[in-house]
Amino acid sequence: ASMAKDIVFLPSKRSAYSREFSYIRYKQKSDYRDFNLKQKSLLSTASPNEITARFVAEVARKGDSLANYIYWRAGFYFGIAVSHVLQIINPQMIAIGGSVSKTGSLYFSSMRKAIQEYTWRTNRNKCKIVKAKLRDNVGDYGSLGLIINNLFQ
Repeated sequence: ASMAKDIVFLPSKRSAYSREFSYIRYKQKSDYRDFNLKQKSLLSTASPNEITARFVAEVARKGDSLANYIYWRAGFYFGIAVSHVLQIINPQMIAIGGSVSKTGSLYFSSMRKAIQEYTWRTNRNKCKIVKAKLRDNVGDYGSLGLIINNLFQ
């Protein structure tokens, strides 16, 4: 009976998706105003082999508008993906680790904005989003846990 409250009836998949994508396109256009993308970027002086996520984060911390926009947009789309997880699975906690967790507010502020916009309040309020304590070792521990789990089955 309680599950019936969480069911949303949409007129059709096509119309729901087209509305969502047009909203995302609209938000992207309005968000360009927050960044001075006409300013010459430090990214334009680097060779393609030098441009990594770490390099873009360093340049963004120096105040480069394009690098900040790249991280803002990546965080926003990651936030949309997290909001889908919150809507479908409704977990109590999501731990974010690896190199993404090192970027701090570059990534997390826009991720939280997307979660705020795309997630029902009840699901959003029940879930904690934290930085993983294992940081870069999270993949190693996950792989080790999978091996141990398969050995002892």
